[in-house]
Amino acid sequence: MTRGANAREHVGVAAPPATDVAEELAELVPRLYRLLRTALDEEEGVPSLEQLRVLHRIDTGLHHVSALAAARQMRMSAVTAILDAAFDHGWVVRKPDPDDRRRVFVDLTPEGRSALRRGRRFVRKRMAVILQEYGGPTEELAAVVTLLGTAVNDYDARGAPQGAG
Repeated sequence: MTRGANAREHVGVAAPPATDVAEELAELVPRLYRLLRTALDEEEGVPSLEQLRVLHRIDTGLHHVSALAAARQMRMSAVTAILDAAFDHGWVVRKPDPDDRRRVFVDLTPEGRSALRRGRRFVRKRMAVILQEYGGPTEELAAVVTLLGTAVNDYDARGAPQGAG
């Protein structure tokens, strides 16, 4: 049995064709992103969604602008602007890379780690509110989230096909 068939059985609903699912996700993911971005922008003392994502990448071990830009699939100038704002808040420090003086090493400050925790907590709370408003079966949503995570992780592990983008 295929992974998709297992997914439909696990969730307990007939799945629409993959193209319909892709279309729905293409509409839903940006809406969810906008909801979170707007909520974070309105909350005092937490990083913006883009800052939060960059702080998370630094926390996982990426300490150079080029690596952060590649991981976020952004231009270095865009990542630099995000880091500038994080630096202004006292969330990151910059110093010369001890292995290559031409590169800048960035790391989280204790305030940055605290801001990252606050941002993550806020996102979890906002998502909980959205899910409470839904009021439907949470087991099905949990299964969908797990399966979607698996699909994205599998795709990342294989790498994007040529011409995708």
